[in-house]
Amino acid sequence: MRQALEGQAGDPPLNTLAEQLGMRPLQARCHLGLGELYRRTGNSQKAREHLTTALTMFPDMDMRFWLDQAAAELKRLGANA
Repeated sequence: MRQALEGQAGDPPLNTLAEQLGMRPLQARCHLGLGELYRRTGNSQKAREHLTTALTMFPDMDMRFWLDQAAAELKRLGANA
């Protein structure tokens, strides 16, 4: 999963491709997924960066369900940090 989100050597990362194609909902979901992944693997700094980005994107698109998911993930990160 990590390789699919971040891309393999020579391939553009999924979130970069989503940005290039103007697919902001997918881009925000990629940031959420990366935030979850980094939290689970113990990289709090990268997790916080991606979750914060997701939290700024979801309200602009009125994606309340995913906003709640990102907020919960950030709260879990705070409990583990």
